[in-house]
Amino acid sequence: MTAKPRPVLALVSANLRRHARDRVGLFFMVVMPFVSIVFVGMAIGGGTDRLPVGVVAHGSDPVTTALLAELRGRPDLEISVAGSAAELRSGVRAGSLAAGLVIPRDPARLELSS
Repeated sequence: MTAKPRPVLALVSANLRRHARDRVGLFFMVVMPFVSIVFVGMAIGGGTDRLPVGVVAHGSDPVTTALLAELRGRPDLEISVAGSAAELRSGVRAGSLAAGLVIPRDPARLELSS
């Protein structure tokens, strides 16, 4: 017996909507893989003691505050606040920053620059 496409699409759609409403889940699906990749890259590359990461935060809501606290608490990351997304991208292109993170007013959507 084969699965009909409509129930499968409805299930996928319901799961995507559920994930979009779960901000903590979004944090672990978006930011934590980024941090893990940075740590693995540092372990393999063995470059510097602290990896420079630029952050642009447009809001000051609890999710943004918790995200910044989590990033600043990492001993292998050197978090610097950039004034704008353009400044952040410029730093990443120039090599002064290893990566950048733009946290918009609605932190459900994060933008990574690498």
